[in-house]
Amino acid sequence: NMLLIGTDVDMQTLANEVKAGTFSQKYDGALLVSDIDMTDKAWESLNGFNSLFEGRGYSIKGLTTPLFGENVVGTISNVNVEGNIVEEANGKVGLIARSLTVAGDQVGTIFNCSATGSIEYKNTKLALTNDHKLINIGGVVGGVYGGKVSLAESSVDINITTVAGADGKTTSFTPCIGGVVGYA
Repeated sequence: NMLLIGTDVDMQTLANEVKAGTFSQKYDGALLVSDIDMTDKAWESLNGFNSLFEGRGYSIKGLTTPLFGENVVGTISNVNVEGNIVEEANGKVGLIARSLTVAGDQVGTIFNCSATGSIEYKNTKLALTNDHKLINIGGVVGGVYGGKVSLAESSVDINITTVAGADGKTTSFTPCIGGVVGYA
């Protein structure tokens, strides 16, 4: 039983089910059935996604935050993501996912996907609160912590700006930046 996704409303249904923790109980995965335009639509990255997201070669465009969030242990395949992200708070950024990981026998996987657009990381939160020591930015996924990425491509411009804190000093940080994967 797959959740068919053909509109931004269907994307919101996916988000609601994942956030409620009921998606994998109701569905075997999600299947794109057309291109989707998320321009000017509210979207929060989906953390902890643990199922199948099959894009079937369709595109999701207009994203201003990663499609998936952190700790993805599901499989994301055959989707093209277009977006322009400006990030100030989270140190893990990619157009498709913030991070992939492993949980038990589940391995976060991105297969045959592409990302197009830009990521601008404004290092204001780091300078002010020192809450990130490691910045992982990739066109497709920010960090891979035991997951895997294959047959992925990226045409994403990445720009990092560091802004000094109120005291005029900037906390040092170690950025890991990659065209496809920021850190692996």
